[in-house]
Amino acid sequence: MTLQASIAQLDKSLATFEDAVGALHVTLYEDRPAGDVPALVDRFDNTATELLGVVNEARSRLQGSSTPDAGEAAAIREVHRLVNYLSTTYWHELAAYGVVARLVEMSQEYGRTWQSWCRVTQAAIVACSVPLAETSSAVLECWSALADRRSSVPSLKAVSTLSRSPS
Repeated sequence: MTLQASIAQLDKSLATFEDAVGALHVTLYEDRPAGDVPALVDRFDNTATELLGVVNEARSRLQGSSTPDAGEAAAIREVHRLVNYLSTTYWHELAAYGVVARLVEMSQEYGRTWQSWCRVTQAAIVACSVPLAETSSAVLECWSALADRRSSVPSLKAVSTLSRSPS
């Protein structure tokens, strides 16, 4: 895969993850039962909102990587850092067993409506995991494509040596 194609795939993966987190945000904010909102739900919603902002930043960095080589490498490095942050935040703040267990306990305290909402929320959290894994794989593909492109370009020393050899 070419570097441009791998960057396009990474952007597509980020967009898919953004859609999944956006659906989670809708569940957390708009679809939650009326009435008092437990602090844990606000924490989940704040985390989803933060993830959306980081995805937006990562996509902006990719789209600004029009300068060949140095610009692309810098953009991939920064997006890689952001994807690592997304992954850490997702797995520790949303999908960790202890965090989800607290959400289930909270829903049991608040009754049937919250229990139903909790099941939908759990499904929305799980739905984010595959696009996130695909995004991580797409970052690796970008690094591979960049390395392949750089290894296919002859070094200046080799070109210099070839130009001095007698005919």
